Amino acid sequence: MNATNEKQEDPASNARGRKPRRFAQAKPEGKSKKKVTIARTGSQCSDSSSNSTSSSSSDGFPNTWLAPILIFLDKHLGWIPQNFVWSKVKPAIRCALVTWVSAVLFIIPPVEIKMGQASFLILIAAFLSPPSDPFMSVLEREMIIMTLVCLAWAWACLGIFLANLARSVHDPTVTLAQAVSGQFIEAAPTSIMAIFAFFGSAFILYIRARQGPGPYLAACVFGCICLDISLTNANFFPFPFYLIGRAIAVPLAMHSALALLGSLFIFPSTISALFTTRLAAVLTPMLASLTHHRTLLSTDSLTSPSFTLTLVAMRSETRKTEAALIPLAAAARLLKSDLIYGRFAPHDFRAFQKMSRRLAGRADGLGVYFGLIDPAREKFPGTAAHTPAGTAPGTPHGVLSRATSRATSRAPSPERGDGSTRGDNEGDPALRTSASRPNLQQLSRATTRSQAPTRPSSIAQSPLKLAHSHSHSLTHAHSYLHTHHSHGHHHHHHHILHMSLLSLAKARAKRPELAVGTFESQRYLNLELTRLHDPHEEEYTEGSMELLKQSCDPLLEACQLGLSTTQTWFGTVRDGRMLYFLGIKQEEARKRQEERVKKIKEVREKVMAQLEKFRESERHAVLDPYRPAFEDGPTSPATSQPTSPNMGFTPLPSSDANGFAHGHPDAEGSGDAREKAGKDEPVQEEERESRRDEYVMPPHRYLFNCYVYQYHLIQIASIVVEMLDEILRLEEERTLCRLWTPAERFFQWNPSLVPEGVEHLADDDDPDVIQGLHLDQPGTPSPTATPQSGYNAQKSTGPAFNIDAAMDLGVPHRRDPDALPPRNLFEVVMELIHKFIVALGSGNAIFALKAGMLTVLLCLPFFIKNSATFAYENRFVWAIFMGQLTLARFRGETTFSLVARIIATFFGGITGMIMWYISCGSGRGNPFGLAAVCFACFPFFFYARLYWSIPPLTNIIFFITAVLVIGFSYQDLHVLVPGTPGFGFSVFWKRFTLVVAGVVAAGIASFLPPSTTIRRYQRNLLSTTMAEMGTVYCAILSFANTKHEPEIQEIISSLIAVRSKLARSATLSTNVIYEFSLRGRWPVERYQKITDLQTALAFSLSHLMSVLEHLEPSWSRAFLRRSRFMDPDFQGDILAVISMISSSLRTGSPLPQITPCPLLDRFMLKYHGLDVIHKDSEEDYGLPRTLSLDTLRNEQYLMFSVGISTAYGIINRLDRLMLAVKEVVGEQYHIHGVGLVPSASHGFNMSAGVGNGASSGLKGPGVELGERTNTVHFDPLEP
Repeated sequence: MNATNEKQEDPASNARGRKPRRFAQAKPEGKSKKKVTIARTGSQCSDSSSNSTSSSSSDGFPNTWLAPILIFLDKHLGWIPQNFVWSKVKPAIRCALVTWVSAVLFIIPPVEIKMGQASFLILIAAFLSPPSDPFMSVLEREMIIMTLVCLAWAWACLGIFLANLARSVHDPTVTLAQAVSGQFIEAAPTSIMAIFAFFGSAFILYIRARQGPGPYLAACVFGCICLDISLTNANFFPFPFYLIGRAIAVPLAMHSALALLGSLFIFPSTISALFTTRLAAVLTPMLASLTHHRTLLSTDSLTSPSFTLTLVAMRSETRKTEAALIPLAAAARLLKSDLIYGRFAPHDFRAFQKMSRRLAGRADGLGVYFGLIDPAREKFPGTAAHTPAGTAPGTPHGVLSRATSRATSRAPSPERGDGSTRGDNEGDPALRTSASRPNLQQLSRATTRSQAPTRPSSIAQSPLKLAHSHSHSLTHAHSYLHTHHSHGHHHHHHHILHMSLLSLAKARAKRPELAVGTFESQRYLNLELTRLHDPHEEEYTEGSMELLKQSCDPLLEACQLGLSTTQTWFGTVRDGRMLYFLGIKQEEARKRQEERVKKIKEVREKVMAQLEKFRESERHAVLDPYRPAFEDGPTSPATSQPTSPNMGFTPLPSSDANGFAHGHPDAEGSGDAREKAGKDEPVQEEERESRRDEYVMPPHRYLFNCYVYQYHLIQIASIVVEMLDEILRLEEERTLCRLWTPAERFFQWNPSLVPEGVEHLADDDDPDVIQGLHLDQPGTPSPTATPQSGYNAQKSTGPAFNIDAAMDLGVPHRRDPDALPPRNLFEVVMELIHKFIVALGSGNAIFALKAGMLTVLLCLPFFIKNSATFAYENRFVWAIFMGQLTLARFRGETTFSLVARIIATFFGGITGMIMWYISCGSGRGNPFGLAAVCFACFPFFFYARLYWSIPPLTNIIFFITAVLVIGFSYQDLHVLVPGTPGFGFSVFWKRFTLVVAGVVAAGIASFLPPSTTIRRYQRNLLSTTMAEMGTVYCAILSFANTKHEPEIQEIISSLIAVRSKLARSATLSTNVIYEFSLRGRWPVERYQKITDLQTALAFSLSHLMSVLEHLEPSWSRAFLRRSRFMDPDFQGDILAVISMISSSLRTGSPLPQITPCPLLDRFMLKYHGLDVIHKDSEEDYGLPRTLSLDTLRNEQYLMFSVGISTAYGIINRLDRLMLAVKEVVGEQYHIHGVGLVPSASHGFNMSAGVGNGASSGLKGPGVELGERTNTVHFDPLEP
């Protein structure tokens, strides 16, 4: 025992004194021996998402003078070959034919006259609402368009009726030419028209903002057009002219009819076909990702260029898998409403969507392993890249002003990523340290390199507050250098002085910011120093990768085979329908089906056999480095050096005090063979002791890393088997073709549903609504819960804790802070009225009222008698609805729309002029030439309209302007009405001028109050997603105690929706550059860091859900106990951190300087090592207290280990999120002298603090606050 205690006095002695000895890894028979160096110190085990580490990638072009040209062409024209496949060409051909037929009908004079003065709308509608989707989607969209247009027409008719009652002059014989002179305009009817224009446009634009992107968007555009034209033109007539709206409704009705016919007869498609196509699209990047995984595992070195390039490619494919789930969810909305003739019902494919969601999560889990072993993996900001063992972080001392404790400390930290710091986070702007920290880190590194290895350092590697004045900063830097002069060489002092002066120069160049997160960063420095660092990490990681490749490569290959078979089957689900309907070649079709089923069964058996082999034997290869520790029986490594509970080291003592037995490092064969040999051939005690001294047991972190990869691979293989089982079930049950009819209504749409198409993802996005989120609470148990079908040997068997309902705290409810619950009917009614009034102050309602006011202002030229004629003759109505549609909720989005509409209108108008003059030359319109030009251009137009990778708004306006020029030019030459705009250039010029007028008016209005910015949108969105992840986090832990199967898909879909919302915010945030601000630049990198951390946190929650889903009750109890996820005190801190982050982002209020963070030190309250149950624990839940090889081989232990690593990642990201949010909102509530880490002069005990967090190893005067918080040290101030 004394020997053991002596080793525990200095955990860094191994790193300073000697390198770990090499030992032979046990190999399967027939394999050669391989020696791997094992580090004896602990290192960090971070559950990082596959997309959390960024690396620079190459474009793959030759390094010649052609490279820039090739890169430019690939960037701007790469969408052409990427989408040039028959399945994507067919919708473009369908749209082109339907639009060309519309053009032919438009140029036929009788049809044109029947459609009215706005007959050109049939061409505009074809480009704004193309029939590129399946029939049911087109039907839904066209029905919504006609419904809203007719509703706007009815509202206008009501206004016209009431305005006519207020008229003093009634003359139904007035002609159009007399009416447009403006002589019949009166004040009272005009006021009524303005009121109806205000409320009508406000209602339509509220729907646009409320419903967001989806099938209502085109309907809102045409509804505004109908309302504007009807109310402005009817004001000219001294009688109720109700038929004005007919000129808009008839062309749109003809377009809807042609669109429906085209989607039904021209390359018809169904929702089921779209859904299966998108299912196959999910598997395509998944297959590529598995190929990259096999390549990565075969790489010899983590630092080789090929490893970096392959890692980037793998993560790119993984992100594509996740992204493909969004259009899949959009197609699923109408799946049960599909109309199809075939063997399989539309809802038969929903099971594959659920499996695909799980598959995407597990694909990210595979990438987590490479994030864990990546040398450049994410570090907590402010920590050094590699802190040498034996150097203790000190405490900065300086005179602090009391003014810093006030709210002025809200000033955010400096911008990150100025390139002055290079370390583990190099190349990842989201992970770089603040500008106030790099100089300090470089000072620390420069000084620690010059120190004696046995003397602890007093250098402060934690972030410091910037000086309150330049003189104070200079004095502090000089004092700092003078204090440590004896520890370094002369040239280091020059370097330190140079960096300090550089920091001062930067401070003079711009307004300094006070550093934030000092409290958290100091404590993470302690953790990095005492528990997380492993100088020999790379050596063992490469060895473990070799073992992982040997064990996992066959199963990866089997998964590829299963996924490719599933993908092929998706392409054959609609084969043979016509032959079956006609009753021909049915025998041939039956034989093909039998062969296909036979092949699928063979693949299924092969995948299943490989999966069972992997679970029973092959996965145990990663245990070879640990076998010698268990050759003489069970042991308890947890009694060795205390480190982090899931990433520390577990060295083997050199004595028998802890009952450890060791084998020879060069022993060959499997663990069982060595055990048998040990029994048959006794070894002398002296020999055994010698071997013990040579053998060093690997830190358990590396085993946990391998288990992370193996667990997610097992889950992927299980999902593949489930897919194949579901295919075989459908093939057996669905043998005959039949007609499947719609089962749900068409108008099932709300803001929470995922929109179809990607072109409107950022339009009028509500930051408080997460599309795709289940309306039901994820944690609500279902009384009719039934197990899911399909193969999954790891399904849960019961809840972790049987909780009595009477002992539960009950479901929480929100309360009104200003009123008690209503006591009677009157108070209930008043409460409803109050909620309605409050709703009028919401963002959508305020935007709608502002848009209605802008509409009335733009209508004034029509409502004023002196300017009414001018407005009519110059088609000023274009400016009205262009201003309406340009105005958005956010100022930056409005400005972007202004620029995009002007540019697209200009180039679209030029394209339309070219088409017009080609069709007729200098003549006055040639219908045959126009039809020929449209026939030649429309296929290319629609290919670009559907797939051109430019902003969707620019795409739409470009083509709408082109067809408007040719449509108006032809109409004005054949339909004689007053105030015709002309043709060709005349139409283009008037259109361009009026568009500029309308969008500029909208741009000016966006600056008038109430004005909302994208900056506020980003904060509100991140607040919403953080709050939702808090809800999902609680639902996951509740699931561990309930195990209601329906909750699984609800939680998974909620996390996918959150990640989709975060990805969408990145699209909209690009328009921040259009928001002009005189206060300063927007901290885009800081917000991007919060977004990245939340995305990674959502993935970690998904992994945690998967682990809890498969853990057995006893193992779940042990996991929840070790992770403290059932500890009310610890959970109170976690939920407080989530609530503080969400509230601070929403309100912009600064966070307290001292918070419950870092949570990690309390998460690591007790050291377990490889053990499942802590040695001091009273309850073992029926699990083994001592380790053996059987325990390590147990698949439940594998899942338990993955859960611990995942829990660590969640806690770590919450700590990092707290610091990232502090960098945005700042800090407040300063207590002078509280929270500082004591300097090395107080002494540093490396062996202290096993059970009391990270700070307990630092000696100094303090007040012990118990397990829930750190020791708060009161550092005496310097006089």
